[in-house]
Amino acid sequence: MRTPLSLRIARLLLVAAAAGAFGVFAYIAVLARSFSVPLVVFPLAGLALVSAARSIGTDLRRGRLLAISGGLALAATGVLAGFGAGNISLPMGALGILAAWAAVLHPPRRMALLAFGAYVAIGLLLTLPRGATLVAFPWLISSVVLWPWTSTLLLSAASFALPIYASIGLALALAVSALLPQRAPVGSPDPVTPRAWPGRRFVARTTALALLIGTVATAAYIASAFARPQTSARFELDPVPLVVVFVGAALLGVGSASLRALPALGLASLAVGATVAVVVLLGRPTVECHGNGVSTTGGPWWLPQTGGGSSSGSSVSDSIGGTVTTGSGGSSGSTGEIRRADGVVIRYRCSGSELVGFSIERR
Repeated sequence: MRTPLSLRIARLLLVAAAAGAFGVFAYIAVLARSFSVPLVVFPLAGLALVSAARSIGTDLRRGRLLAISGGLALAATGVLAGFGAGNISLPMGALGILAAWAAVLHPPRRMALLAFGAYVAIGLLLTLPRGATLVAFPWLISSVVLWPWTSTLLLSAASFALPIYASIGLALALAVSALLPQRAPVGSPDPVTPRAWPGRRFVARTTALALLIGTVATAAYIASAFARPQTSARFELDPVPLVVVFVGAALLGVGSASLRALPALGLASLAVGATVAVVVLLGRPTVECHGNGVSTTGGPWWLPQTGGGSSSGSSVSDSIGGTVTTGSGGSSGSTGEIRRADGVVIRYRCSGSELVGFSIERR
């Protein structure tokens, strides 16, 4: 039997996107001066896309889920890396999205084709008005299919990271869902047995697992903060991030326990929990003291910046995206402050390579 054209196109794009993911990883790894956690997402996306190409012909559900997972991860991380390697990462991210759409469009269906047409039309409307920019930077034409991520940058810098983190979280949830064996969901009709709903044992087991994972994750988060005295992590242990970490980890437990029995609940819980995990893992402490200066960011991950800001002293870019600020003080200590446009003022004091004072004032 001849292979359908839609399947051949899907496989070709999936393999090409996988090769692009591995290529971007190698390109950035060679040029980067330090290791970056988001860099790991590129090879993971490549593995998901390769698996999708292998399985889409025999297991359509698994192939589509893996294709969407790999496409989302590649697109989100490609946009995130676009500030330093946009000429490579943005086109590869766009290729990942096209590969995911090709998997969804196999076999061709009217509603799927209309959805794809509407998706591209929105991208054209948002991208083509920036014609002069496209001439100067032709790789930005990738925004036609990357508009869910790139268009948020036009709204505000604070909202830029949200769809990126959410996409990586959803990609992880879809990959887990695709790799687990399918089982008839709880509550599905069966001609022989009566309709079954989650029993008390299922609820108790899921609740216990969620509480256990949430408690362990929160304890690990606190221990990690105190294990880094050179950073402001221990000073940033506000109730808000602790609750977020606990709830996010607990949702991972709920998703793991219910994904096979209650797929909708499991997938939603995993997606939200994984998004929280990505935000926490990629978040950096506001201040890190060094022997020759201070590295700063705009604030804790749980206190997003809604405007610009300034740091006391002179500053230069460091290798991982923050700033190295030289505040007032001698060689054995320094003080400084970060003033944000939203009224938040962050003050810190270093003694050598240890942070000994830190405060956040909201006005």
